[in-house]
Amino acid sequence: MEKYSKWRDFKTGIHPFMTQNQFSIQTILFGIFVFPIKVIMVIDTLLFLYITEILPMNSIIQFIQNCLLRIILFVCGIYSIQIKDKSTNKHVIVSNHQSFLDIVIYRYLLNATFVYPTEQNNESQDVYELKLFQAMKRKLIKSNYIIYFIEGTTENGAIILKPQLLPIQNIKPLTLSGLKYISSFNTFYSQATPFIKYIFGILSQIHCKVNLTLETCTEINEEIISHFFRNNLKVTISSFNSYDKSEFVRLASK
Repeated sequence: MEKYSKWRDFKTGIHPFMTQNQFSIQTILFGIFVFPIKVIMVIDTLLFLYITEILPMNSIIQFIQNCLLRIILFVCGIYSIQIKDKSTNKHVIVSNHQSFLDIVIYRYLLNATFVYPTEQNNESQDVYELKLFQAMKRKLIKSNYIIYFIEGTTENGAIILKPQLLPIQNIKPLTLSGLKYISSFNTFYSQATPFIKYIFGILSQIHCKVNLTLETCTEINEEIISHFFRNNLKVTISSFNSYDKSEFVRLASK
């Protein structure tokens, strides 16, 4: 749309905050049949997840949570995750961020805690913890794994937002992680898209393939990050950042 054209990357022409999702006849027919069932499944699953969060954590509760997270992935068409692991240390993982499904996947695989750079401040070394039922809107427990979403917000998977490196500049080693979704429906939620259309699309996916690549680095800078994401996700780094995303959201939400 013309009113959102200012956020089109001037080097590549890619708009990081918009999607071009179109439904095929097959997807629409499949969605009409499964959508009501999957909505009920998701609501029930989130309710049980919330209940497990207020219970004392132990191996049984952890197992139940993993089963519930697996159900969410299943209803979103994710039946398996292809992992290419070259990492030697997963304590701090630096990741791209495309969708709420990133949180479900990392939580399912690693029982991770998630952190973002401090609110739209490229000069800050602070981070804040993402609490789910705020992210997936659910409170996260402490773990041995920390996922740092280096862009500070989500993008549509076609390009990486300008990374915020200050909060992790003194942490070594770090593991870079690239999540890539291969599906006819983009898992990124754009505020320019009606929410019900997004939910229908996510739950009507027949199959969404997920590739996860992990690689440990002894040092990190923008060049190393750019090289990693270019090689593994086939994307470049945009001139836009999380502050630009906030401006886009304010306009799209009007």
